[in-house]
Amino acid sequence: MGKTLPAIPAVVAIMVTQALLCLPFGGFAAILEQDSKWFLFAGLSILANSVANVLFILAVQRAAFTLVIPLLSLSPALAAAAGWISFGEALNLKQIIAVVIVVVAALWLGWQGEGRKPLPKERAAIAMMSFTALMWAIVPFFDRACTQSGQVSLSAYVGSQCVGVALCLGFVAVLRRDLRSQFHGFGQLLREIWPWILIAAVTASFGLYFQIKGVISVSHVGLFEAVKRSLTMLLSLAIGRFALKETISVQKVMAATAMVVGIFLLA
Repeated sequence: MGKTLPAIPAVVAIMVTQALLCLPFGGFAAILEQDSKWFLFAGLSILANSVANVLFILAVQRAAFTLVIPLLSLSPALAAAAGWISFGEALNLKQIIAVVIVVVAALWLGWQGEGRKPLPKERAAIAMMSFTALMWAIVPFFDRACTQSGQVSLSAYVGSQCVGVALCLGFVAVLRRDLRSQFHGFGQLLREIWPWILIAAVTASFGLYFQIKGVISVSHVGLFEAVKRSLTMLLSLAIGRFALKETISVQKVMAATAMVVGIFLLA
């Protein structure tokens, strides 16, 4: 299915389905009562998520899954740095060392991950995924700013975020002919794959709900990101090896191991 399913329309369909799943829980009316600051943070979260989704898709289309996905491990390091610089979340010496380890390992992965000089399209994919990691590193801070007051229910916030990202991706597709063409005939395809879209939407909704729940429950966003990304990275390597039949080079193993060490030092 991954080779034939248009990426942008699929993400839009999943986001719309997520929003519909949130509707029965209500609380959407409270969104209209929020002040301009709330809408600013919510809008920044939607924008960052939209950019991250587009770049993520472009990156995995240009390079091996096991080369670019581990770069998302930059997120906890970047989140910790952002928390320190902008939100006063202090880093101790061990956490600073951990940030350095993760960043150096990511640079090593991009330079020697395939055991050879990366192709131009792979270098572009590495840059895209690194920027994706940055976007997903700052999103939790916006989410926390919007939800920690408790004025908007988590289900309503998740639903509004999904609608916002779907609209942004649709807008991007309208502007780009190559992306716009992906929607041609997608309605017919959707009738065939809707169970998979529903499963993906349910899974993503639970994941996003508990992610935001975790963000507003912990005192240090960078630590929460560390645990989440370490599990994601290990799972991605397994998927790349066993599902996609990609080669796991010694360089990838070394970089991934260093990232895991850095992430757990950060946590």
